[in-house]
Amino acid sequence: YLSNNFVKAVELYRKAFEAAEKTGDRISQSKALTDLGICADINGEMDRARKFFKQGIIAAKEVNDIESVAFANSELGVSYSFTNELVYAKKNYIAGYELYKKLGNSIRLALLSNNLGKLYMNFFDYKSALKYFEEGIQFAGDDKRAQALNLIGLADVYANLSNYSKALKYYRE
Repeated sequence: YLSNNFVKAVELYRKAFEAAEKTGDRISQSKALTDLGICADINGEMDRARKFFKQGIIAAKEVNDIESVAFANSELGVSYSFTNELVYAKKNYIAGYELYKKLGNSIRLALLSNNLGKLYMNFFDYKSALKYFEEGIQFAGDDKRAQALNLIGLADVYANLSNYSKALKYYRE
C-alpha cells in the first residue's frame, strides 16, 4: 500500500492471506488482514477495514503474537479517528499503547503517544494531551519524525491554552 497502487496491494495481500490460510500460518494471516484493513481504510471503506482489523486481532491473539495485536489495535484506532468516533479510537489506541509498552517498542509508543495527544486535544483535555506529547518525545529518542510530531503537538496544546510564547518555543524546536 505504500506504493499507492492499492489494487495491486490488495491483490497481493489477498494472495498472502490465502497462502497463509492453506498452511495454517495465523501470524501471516493476521498481518495480511491488517494490511487489507489499511488499504480499505485509505479507500474510505471503513466498515470493511474494521472487519479486517478485528479479524487480524483475533488471528494474532490465537497465536499470542502481541506485536501484531498491538499494530492492528493501533490501526483500528486510526480508522475510528478518521470518522471522529473518538471513544472507540481511544479504546484501541490505549490497547495498542499498553501492548507496545510491554514490548518496549519506543518508536510505536512515540507515534501512539502523538495520536493519543491529538485525541485528548479533541476532548479539550489538555493536561492529558500534554502528558502524551511529552511521553512521545521521550519515546522518540533520535527519531526526528516522531520528535517533530510530538513537538508540534505540544505547541498546538500551548497555542490552544493561549500560551503563545511556549507554543512558539515548541514550534521552533
